[in-house]
Amino acid sequence: MILVLTVSIVRLLSCPFVLGDLPIHALTNELVGNWKVYLTNTHSEKFLNCGGSSPNNNSSNLHHSLNDYKRFLLDKYGKLTEYDVNFTVERSVDHSLVFPRNKWKLLNILDQKHNIIGHWTMVYDVGLNIRMCKIEAFGYLRYTKGNKD
Repeated sequence: MILVLTVSIVRLLSCPFVLGDLPIHALTNELVGNWKVYLTNTHSEKFLNCGGSSPNNNSSNLHHSLNDYKRFLLDKYGKLTEYDVNFTVERSVDHSLVFPRNKWKLLNILDQKHNIIGHWTMVYDVGLNIRMCKIEAFGYLRYTKGNKD
């Protein structure tokens, strides 16, 4: 028992300093509210990079070109369609989905007239998946460098 504990302490002390993954941690209730969603024309059936590098890293996520994300999208993809939407905690069922998803209660996306135009969900605590306007999209949540407070 003492040998195992000693080995564990030595192993812990000999580990190099480990840096974490991406510094994103969001909760569902922090994303509820009004959003502007920008959609570009479809350019490809392939996955499109929307600002981050692959593999993803902090320096590319903090690049100054992403400070004005609307400008970044216009420069990279051209015309944008802008939607003012509300991500809610209200839920509804989408019967067009395959079983068993056609039974799930999904978080609603509402337009300015309070009509359901899509659904959204958190992906772990780092991203957002939305389905609206016959498009499904995923994105990592944006973050900026700040104080350690």
